[in-house]
Amino acid sequence: MQILTQLIEAAGEVLLYAVVLGAGLPALFAVGVWALSFGAKGVDDVSEHHPHLIAKIFAGICFAGVVLAILAGIFIIVGHGFGVTLQLGWPLFVAK
Repeated sequence: MQILTQLIEAAGEVLLYAVVLGAGLPALFAVGVWALSFGAKGVDDVSEHHPHLIAKIFAGICFAGVVLAILAGIFIIVGHGFGVTLQLGWPLFVAK
């Protein structure tokens, strides 16, 4: 019974990470692109469209979040290859 409980907990973690990383990051990127289009009146207005400053800042925050998540993933993979782990919060490599 203990093995079944561990299996369900592990499957829940995999599902959580899949939803957050597999759907959350593309959704965050899409929100950033949407923010850049905020204020456009239609398809004909795209060539003359200049996003609002607040929309640019919000989009930049969204894009920075996506880039930071990608970099964290790369650092975790590379760190495990070198035998160290990455402590998130403040990025710090420590020996295993």
